[in-house]
Amino acid sequence: MIEAISTEIENIAAFKHNIVNAVGVFGSARIKESDNYYQQAKEVARRLVEHGYQVITGGGPGIMKAAIEGSQIAGMKSIALNIRLPFESDILPQKKLSLDFNYFMTRKLAFAQYCDAFIAMPGGFGTLDELFEMLTLIQTGKMSRKPVFLLGSEFWRNGIAWLRELRDSGLISATDLDNIFITDSADDVLDKLERNKNEK
Repeated sequence: MIEAISTEIENIAAFKHNIVNAVGVFGSARIKESDNYYQQAKEVARRLVEHGYQVITGGGPGIMKAAIEGSQIAGMKSIALNIRLPFESDILPQKKLSLDFNYFMTRKLAFAQYCDAFIAMPGGFGTLDELFEMLTLIQTGKMSRKPVFLLGSEFWRNGIAWLRELRDSGLISATDLDNIFITDSADDVLDKLERNKNEK
């Protein structure tokens, strides 16, 4: 297992030359194409690419497929970090660059290494795992502060309320919420990304 993980880490480093101005998109594989969140993910990916950003997501269905399609519409191949699962097949292999993983830990390391910002859309355990891994790395200073967008305000409303309870209880710091932005608008995402870039 250690040798396999070491190989995946080496692959992450070797793949870095493919990445520029990247935004990670997390979200459920179970979201259907008819769902509004699917269309929202497709739209935000398209807009990101049109403004010079690269989209990094998973290689599965649902939100991941939507982000891949949105990138393609705008004329750029997205980057897919595929996780090998028995119930989740690779989607649209000809329309993206991809890197394969057996382990979630190294896949999340790739997101942390490659991305300058993150967008979390509605999802389940996997999405929450990815989101909180990035927030923890930022909180503990293991990764530089990067914008984290929660796209889909109705879905994330209770989650944000819970995070504020953690803050008010002293379990996290007030500043831990400073770079989390909840929105329904691709315009808000792009505006914040541009302002963040100019502040560096």
